[in-house]
Amino acid sequence: MLIIPPEPPDAEPDSIIIAPEFPFLLVPVINFISPVLIPLLAVNNSILPLSKEDTPDTNAGKSGDVEIGTGFASGTEDIGISGSVRISAGDAMGGNAGDLVFEAGSNINEGSEGRKGGNVDILTGESSSSNGNGGDFRVITGSAHNGGLAGNIILNVGDSNGAESNGGNITLHAGDVHGTASIGGSVLVSGGFGALENSGGHILLHGGDSENGQGGEINIDAGSTSLGSGANVRISGGDIDMASDIDSTGGHVILSGGESNAETAIGGNIYLYGGQTNSDGVGGSIILQSGDSIDSSSGFSSGYISILTSDAGLSQGDSGDILIQSGKTIKGHSGSLSLATGNTIEGTAGNITLNVGHSVGQVGGDININAGNTETANALSGNINIASGSSTTSEGNGGNLELSSGNGLVSGEVILAVGDSVKTGSNFTIVGGATTGPNANGGAINIYGGSTTQDNSIGGDIVLHGGKTALSTGGSINILSGNSESTTSGNILISTVNSGIDGNSGNVEIKSGSGAQHSGNVLLSSGASNNGNSGALNVNTGSATQGAGGDISLVVGDGTSGAGGAVTVSAGLSTSDVGGGVINITAGTGTVATGGSISLTSGYGASSTSGNIQIATSNAGTAGVSGGITINSGTSSAGSSGAFNVNTGSATQGAGGDISLVVGDGTSGAGGAVTVSAGLSTSDVGGGVINITAGTGTVATGGSISLTSGYGASSTSGNIQIATSNAGTAGVSGGITTGCTT
Repeated sequence: MLIIPPEPPDAEPDSIIIAPEFPFLLVPVINFISPVLIPLLAVNNSILPLSKEDTPDTNAGKSGDVEIGTGFASGTEDIGISGSVRISAGDAMGGNAGDLVFEAGSNINEGSEGRKGGNVDILTGESSSSNGNGGDFRVITGSAHNGGLAGNIILNVGDSNGAESNGGNITLHAGDVHGTASIGGSVLVSGGFGALENSGGHILLHGGDSENGQGGEINIDAGSTSLGSGANVRISGGDIDMASDIDSTGGHVILSGGESNAETAIGGNIYLYGGQTNSDGVGGSIILQSGDSIDSSSGFSSGYISILTSDAGLSQGDSGDILIQSGKTIKGHSGSLSLATGNTIEGTAGNITLNVGHSVGQVGGDININAGNTETANALSGNINIASGSSTTSEGNGGNLELSSGNGLVSGEVILAVGDSVKTGSNFTIVGGATTGPNANGGAINIYGGSTTQDNSIGGDIVLHGGKTALSTGGSINILSGNSESTTSGNILISTVNSGIDGNSGNVEIKSGSGAQHSGNVLLSSGASNNGNSGALNVNTGSATQGAGGDISLVVGDGTSGAGGAVTVSAGLSTSDVGGGVINITAGTGTVATGGSISLTSGYGASSTSGNIQIATSNAGTAGVSGGITINSGTSSAGSSGAFNVNTGSATQGAGGDISLVVGDGTSGAGGAVTVSAGLSTSDVGGGVINITAGTGTVATGGSISLTSGYGASSTSGNIQIATSNAGTAGVSGGITTGCTT
């Protein structure tokens, strides 16, 4: 039975009461309300601890209680203070100071089941006054004033040796609140302060070790709530509070998975999870953000974020992968993955660089960018959009877009290919930049073959192939210049570059491919014009300084059946009163030697007749005359002008070909005349001679000469007049001689 002695009226509130007539003593402890149960024995007004060896027989039932406390105080604020209880061990001059031990009773009966050892309860006093605070609970170790270590605070739970029992817990629980606009009590764990250049004390949270099982976990959970937002969990490195000239760094936050020393084991992972939601809300995000620099005038940068796996070991292991992936979804859109650098006002925006590590003994790694596939009918798979930066001002330039393969003994290829299709293949489009400003040209498209600087090496080709097909027509190659809605359309220039000092310029070859039936046509044509002349078609060879100008050859290919292919040159039709187009064929000028010749030769017939040459003007229209034919040799400044020869070829087993000068029929006026005039001469040699000689007959009679005047069907036939011209001022007229030769 617990007996509490009455407080004498003259005793001080904080004094220690010793009652010899009572077997137990009540002593107050500072700020302790609950009783501290310590076995004590009062003998001759002294307090002696009762040792466990003095414990009575266990069959005697419950041992007695000991309650230590001061009396109740019922006065005002100034005098109504209850007494304190102080229990202290004695000081020591030369040895260690004495210990102060609070120990609850143990259960030493191994045969009992479900029984536990006694508790040690230490509670601070409550407060019932308005705005009053409950008492503090302070555990303070002794200081070390002369070079030693301050005392430690050790909270240690006893061991558990049962087959399926767990070790005891350590629970730190701050006070609850039940009022409005109040905050529950906090749990503050702080390392010791380091004065001057000393380091502050550490805080170590360590889960329990295990010999063969899994070590204990460390869980840090913020408080839950029913209606409001869940509380945050903050882990921050130490701040630097004072500015100085010393380069100082804020404290780091280091998260490390557990190490593994086994041969086939794996080191521990680090998992960062945003909060889960079980309603229609959005799950929590994970945000990694480096520290900012508040003082922008100092020129310091914000911190960087580095995500990298550790290096592999010295053996044949691989370094770890980095996977960044958004979550899956059933009906909604899966999350996007964005890589973006920050904006800047006066500096250069940050770069985004994707680099694959180089390999010393193996193949270099790839960079694969794949858009998402789709399994839905008539839906589009994902696009890949690569765009350089735009300029939002009228004076800035857009960024470049460069695709380049790697250098090497054989450099890597650049392959841009459109995906295969069951239906129509998609287009591959390259577009130069458009412009909206005045006097600004649209962007060009430049395609270059690779260059070379070595001897006997050829620059890279540019090859354009239309698409191949197995059973139908192959794809075309169309080269179109740009159109203009108000002025001239663009030009198309196909040209080889000028040669170096010792070489020839390259050829330009336009041809259709060979065909099993008909080869393809080659058509060179300028476009039609609605309000002016259509474009000219010029085929020119370049000038030569120390050689001959290049030839222009129009050659029709050989054929094994049917007539040979024709070469047709036609001038353009005109509906105006100016006339049709002219065909001018002019040989080249020779500034030192003879000018170039013009040769028209019909085709050779290896086993039949050679081809004809026909020079004719077209028939006249309803209100005009047919065109004339004029064949002239050119004038001469220092010699005879060129001869005009009309010859038919020799015949081995037949007659030589005839030469006919025939004027066409007319329905009004005199018939057309045939005039043969020899050339005038201003020298003393005389005018030109007209020789008419019939053909020689080497076996039979020679050929005759017949002059016949024109027949008059209803009138007089024409005359034949043979006369010499009148003589000049100093000569006689010419004679006429007739007769037979010998």
